[in-house]
Amino acid sequence: MARPPTEIFTRLCWSAHRTPVSLARAARAWQYGGAAALTILDEPWDPDPSYLRAVREQIRQAWDGERAPAVRAAGNNWLTLIGHDAQLRLGTDGHLWYPYRKKHGGWWPAGHPHRDVAAVLGDLLASEAD
Repeated sequence: MARPPTEIFTRLCWSAHRTPVSLARAARAWQYGGAAALTILDEPWDPDPSYLRAVREQIRQAWDGERAPAVRAAGNNWLTLIGHDAQLRLGTDGHLWYPYRKKHGGWWPAGHPHRDVAAVLGDLLASEAD
């Protein structure tokens, strides 16, 4: 994706009330998931806690005999894998999981959302090795 000239980018940042890094993250979120991805970029929301418990169990089972990575819930709908620069965020629709990767000290959108949490997680961890 081409970057706009510096003067235009600066005006975009000012108009959007965002820093350059924040605007770049927002653009990446939009690229992967449109308005729904922007909704969860910076603000967590409160999904059903029992659903999140079930998802954490699903993650444990996906490792099929291997030791699953520890998962820390942050912001209620953000699941961070301990020991990995990987995070999953549940969209406000309650069905789509958005992959995030830690980069430059912050969490960046890292791919298109998917309903299958294990598939999103597998893709994130596979790309971690790249």
